[in-house]
Amino acid sequence: IPGKSKDHHKARLDLQEIGIRGELHPVDADDERYVLLPKASFSMTKEEKIIFCSVLKKEKLPQGCASNIARYFNASVKKRSKWFNKSQEKTDEIDEESPLFPKAGYPLGRKKKGKKKGKAYTLDSDTMALAHRYVLFNCQDDQVENYIKEHEEFMKKKSRDKRKRRWKEAQEYSNEFMVWFREKVVVDNVPDHIKWLSKGPSTIARRYTGYFCNGYKFYTRDHDERCKTQNSGLSLTALTPSFASSKDHNPVLGNVTYYGAIKSIIEVDYWSAFSVVLFECDWFHVEVDDYGLTRVNFKKLCSKDDPFVLASQVHQVFYTQDGLEDD
Repeated sequence: IPGKSKDHHKARLDLQEIGIRGELHPVDADDERYVLLPKASFSMTKEEKIIFCSVLKKEKLPQGCASNIARYFNASVKKRSKWFNKSQEKTDEIDEESPLFPKAGYPLGRKKKGKKKGKAYTLDSDTMALAHRYVLFNCQDDQVENYIKEHEEFMKKKSRDKRKRRWKEAQEYSNEFMVWFREKVVVDNVPDHIKWLSKGPSTIARRYTGYFCNGYKFYTRDHDERCKTQNSGLSLTALTPSFASSKDHNPVLGNVTYYGAIKSIIEVDYWSAFSVVLFECDWFHVEVDDYGLTRVNFKKLCSKDDPFVLASQVHQVFYTQDGLEDD
């Protein structure tokens, strides 16, 4: 009800009678002519209200989460309204199944007559190597897992330099596995999909502006710049060995949550045997403030050597600008 509140004089007297929330009990003024009500924790000054409403006015939320919230705030930042959920549109049928990477979503955008969605382009060697490395270590196949363990033992026996840092070993291990795996599969009797995986992807990939997966619509940051919505934010929780520094000999294995934004959405093709959709991301430096809130700094990037992630692994997030800081 407009103008009504449950926080009033009688409510404060009830708290006093019950003997709880002492910081909110009424206090007599010095001249005892008035009763003062201490401010509640949610009370805001006029300046704080303007900052709070200004943040909401500029906010860009994921598509389907809310209406255009900016239209409910006028110049004086007083008028406001509730935001509402929209029903999720029906997903398209998903075809093509792979024993390694079952299809978990579909690209967004208009399909030209007689052509596939997206735009074909040529992968450079560095991008192709980074994408293929991530695919190898995240395919969730028992045979590939056995090869990874075998290569790890091989590298331990090969390395005689006990002074080499564990951090350096981890880097070399992941980089050398691709070549070792391709040579090993040639002489082993393995299924066809493992052979195609070992060869690496084709140099021709497809690039999309949007992708539907895990119940979310994802778009690139460039697409978000032209829209009233924000659909490029994502998070990933992964089991990761954490090194205190490059000299650390004892990394700690644990779940780490990464926050980032999508730079590009690509589908790499493994010689028409199967394909994999990957998000190329900027990963941001994260810290938790005194109130337990996660703060993301867009100006500080991390994990630059690991920009890719499987589309099926992520969840959508959106970022809100701090009203008091620019980062």
